[in-house]
Amino acid sequence: VDFKLDVVSYYLKSDVGRNLVAAKFNISPSQVYSWTKKFQRGDPDALLPVKKGRPAKMPKKTEKAERNKQIGTLTDKQKYEAKILEKDARIKELELELIIAKKVAAR
Repeated sequence: VDFKLDVVSYYLKSDVGRNLVAAKFNISPSQVYSWTKKFQRGDPDALLPVKKGRPAKMPKKTEKAERNKQIGTLTDKQKYEAKILEKDARIKELELELIIAKKVAAR
């Protein structure tokens, strides 16, 4: 995401064309065009990677469900450590969202 934002911001701030920007970042000019259009639409999640492939017929067990199953047999210390790990993961997720929102707002 950071790389895509760097390419788009460089393209929008400079007076050079798509071909020169693409050559500078070693990507195709159509990719510069695509990312710029997505960014200009104002969709903050537009530059995030998209999951590809056919969806599974049966949903897989989530990690959280597995952890919850294990928590029933854990000691109090292990439960506390698992809770801290979940909180840390959520904090990192929120920090990433904040960085993306700041970069979109700085546009």
